[in-house]
Amino acid sequence: MNEFFKLLVWQMAQILGYEGQTDLAEHACLLLVDYDINTCHPVFIGKQFVSEAFDPALPWDGAVQYLLSDVISEEYRKESEIFFSEHAARRKFEKQRVNDSINYMSQLLNGKKWTHCIQSIFTSQRTIQDITAQFIRESSFLRSPGILFPDFDPSAPQPENLFTPEGSAENKEHLLSYFLVIEVDEIRKSIESLRFLARHDQLTGLYNRHMMAELVDDGPSVVIILDIDNFKEINDTYGHAVGDEALCNVAGRLEAIFWQRQKEFVFRLGGDEFLVVMKDASEEEAVKRLKQLCEPVNFISADKQAIHFTLSAGYTLCNGDFKGSMKSADMALYLAKNNGRNSFRKAEE
Repeated sequence: MNEFFKLLVWQMAQILGYEGQTDLAEHACLLLVDYDINTCHPVFIGKQFVSEAFDPALPWDGAVQYLLSDVISEEYRKESEIFFSEHAARRKFEKQRVNDSINYMSQLLNGKKWTHCIQSIFTSQRTIQDITAQFIRESSFLRSPGILFPDFDPSAPQPENLFTPEGSAENKEHLLSYFLVIEVDEIRKSIESLRFLARHDQLTGLYNRHMMAELVDDGPSVVIILDIDNFKEINDTYGHAVGDEALCNVAGRLEAIFWQRQKEFVFRLGGDEFLVVMKDASEEEAVKRLKQLCEPVNFISADKQAIHFTLSAGYTLCNGDFKGSMKSADMALYLAKNNGRNSFRKAEE
């Protein structure tokens, strides 16, 4: 989670045209919300967002009411109230829709501007203070004089579990959510760009999980889940920048092999895992594409390293239960990897 958001914060700043840490510090903030104890904790706050809404002493529902009444423009308040609510977060988490986003017009210090907000929902037994401290400790690029951090020392030891009463053996999972909020300069980025960002993975440009609900149903399709063999070794040996290049290389291959019909959709699920949905496709056609997909990948990285890796995939035929088909394809991927990698396998019926 922390690695995802460290990368996301910086990439969003670059995509939106912000130049360096100082500009980011002016126009972005990252909040961590614990719904179980109704608390909002700022990870960092840009200057444009310094307000009563982000006082750590203010309950999260109080912060939402402040935003709706004083910050968010009237025409966007109803949709925003639903987006920020605890009820919506729990419903999304139950449906495994853990990433979501919204665009709204905000009334900030310098007048009305578009604001883009990305949400990521997760559960944890750790305290929000501990998660925040780790984020700050590991995010050296955020250490800018213009960014305001919570008033605590991130290097100090944090309690392991604030939620567990002393002497109790029971650990309770709390529902938490990150909100990454970035003010967007309309001159630099239009609302069309914001819609693209809300629907696509920021690194690869493929569809993100949010678009699955819009593009995929329970109708006849071939469902494919794939990932990079030994991806951790690429990151450990060559660094995360080369790992990102590998992910983009896979995305390019997926775009070349699939999306040849209007009924083919490619998603990045997270990490090195990808999903392909071929609606109304035959198994024969899917196997033909999978053979192309599983050919070894070779490319020269930006720092002139020769990178070689392979892919593995699992697939199944869906006709009535897409979520169940995803699980079956994922299990087939697991079996393909156990069978030597660099291969694909059909889910067992």
